[in-house]
Amino acid sequence: MNLVTGATGLLGGHILYQLLAKDQRVAALLRSGSQTEGLKKLLHHLSGDNKLYEQIKWFDGDVLDVPSLEAAIESADHIYHCAAVVSYNKRRRTEMYRVNVEGTTNVVNTAIQKQGISLCHISSIAALGRKANHDVLDEHAEWQHSELNTHYGITKNLSENEVWRGMEEGLDALIVNPGLIVGPGDPSRSSIAIFEKLHSGFSYYPDGSTGMISARDCAAFCIQEMELKRFGERTVAVSEEIVLKELFDWICEALGRNAANKKPSNVEMQFARYAEWIKQLITGKDALVTKETLMNSKLNFHYNNQKFQERFSNPQTIRSAVLDTVNFLRAAYGWN
Repeated sequence: MNLVTGATGLLGGHILYQLLAKDQRVAALLRSGSQTEGLKKLLHHLSGDNKLYEQIKWFDGDVLDVPSLEAAIESADHIYHCAAVVSYNKRRRTEMYRVNVEGTTNVVNTAIQKQGISLCHISSIAALGRKANHDVLDEHAEWQHSELNTHYGITKNLSENEVWRGMEEGLDALIVNPGLIVGPGDPSRSSIAIFEKLHSGFSYYPDGSTGMISARDCAAFCIQEMELKRFGERTVAVSEEIVLKELFDWICEALGRNAANKKPSNVEMQFARYAEWIKQLITGKDALVTKETLMNSKLNFHYNNQKFQERFSNPQTIRSAVLDTVNFLRAAYGWN
C-alpha cells in the first residue's frame, strides 16, 4: 500500500495517478476542508476513466493530527510525503512552519514507530539554500543563512533535517528536491496560479530564471527512486533551467493571448504588491505578488542536475508541459 500525503496538490495528484496506472494500491490522507474536485478532474483527464478516483482509499486526517496519521500509516508500506504549504505570503507563515516542519516530524516519527516502511520526502530546490546570485547548487549544497532565502525555503530545509534525523534512527528514506513544477493541476494552487494570472490579462514579466521540471516527470522520478530503494540520499530534480520571461511567453502563446511584454520598474512592482494586498483583503485569496516573490523574480538561480540526468532519461520539455497544462485547463475548467 502506498500512502500519499498532500494528495490533492499538484505533485500528489500526479503521483496518485501514476501509481494507479501501475495497478498499485493507493491510500491518501484527506485533511478537513480539502477539495477533491480538482483531483477528480486531473485523474479523469489523464486516464479517461471516471472510476479511477474510486480506487483510492481515503483516510480523514492531517499530518498535524498524530492519531489520524498513525491510522493511515498503519496499513502503508510506502509513503510519498507531498503535504506542504507553498506560500510567500506573510499571513500564512505560521501555518507553513507548522505543516512543513512539525507535520514532517510527525510523519517521520510515526514511520519509525511502525518500522518496515519507506519514505519519499518531497522537498524543494529552495531547501538547498540561496547564496549569491548565479551560484550553482547541487545535492551537496550546505545550507547558509542568507537574505535570499525565503521562509518557504527555510521550512523545507528544516523538514529535510527531520528526514535526515529519521534516517539516522533507521528509517528507509530518500529526498527529492524538485524545481518549479509545471503540469496539469488546479489553477488556483501552486505554480498553476501563474497560468491563471496570465489568463486574466497580466502583462508584466519577471527578470529571473530558475530550475523547472514537469509534474509528470517529477512523479515518475519519485516512484522510480522508491522502487529502486535509493535510500539515504537526495536528488535535485530539475530537467531545465528556464528564464521566467520565456516561461511567461510560452504560457501566453498556448493561451492564445498577447505576450506579457512589460518589464516593471521598481515603482510599478511595489504598486503591484500593494494592489495584490488590497485584492487579498477584499477577496480573501492570497496575494501572488509579495516581498518574497518580487525578490525571487529578479534573481537567477542555477542547479547542477547531472545526477537527475544520469538517472532519468528523456524528460518532458517544460514547453510541452505548458501545452499539457493549458489543454487540461481548457478541457477541465472551460478556459477559452
